[in-house]
Amino acid sequence: MKRLLLTLGISAGLLTAGPAVSQESRPANVPSVNTARTPLPEGSGVFGVFDGRVPCAGLAETWKVPLRPECTKVKLRIVLFQDPATRRPTTYRLFGTMNRDRVREGRWELLRRTPSDPEAVILKLDPDRPDVSLSFLQADDHVLFMLDQKGGFRVGNADFSYTLNRVINPGH
Repeated sequence: MKRLLLTLGISAGLLTAGPAVSQESRPANVPSVNTARTPLPEGSGVFGVFDGRVPCAGLAETWKVPLRPECTKVKLRIVLFQDPATRRPTTYRLFGTMNRDRVREGRWELLRRTPSDPEAVILKLDPDRPDVSLSFLQADDHVLFMLDQKGGFRVGNADFSYTLNRVINPGH
């Protein structure tokens, strides 16, 4: 009898509580708005601008630079340029806190498939320098996941991930 009353009580509570909502309703993933004073490059010659904060150790290892003890994260901004007429990748500029006095620049390319996923879109910086190149899996138009040198996902920590998000200028 106690079990029946408990079941009826819980059921009544659930019925009167209203609909359950797990998260706010939003349209598809949207870009973040640039908060820096300097406007971002834009136009048909820009594929996109992506920001992220990644663990320092993984990037230092990839770029073969010494890891400073005080370095816990690296702020990154990658600007990917494209040919305005053909929309093919051309060059990139990478700004980061690991080496503030030098902007990293080079070529990038789009790879349309991997051995394990024929639908994957991979962005590869410096494809002609595999020892220090960076690769990203394009999750959608606004999110990039940094991959390791073997093409696997990098695993972040409790504070930072290897995810970069598209940023846009205010008012766009």
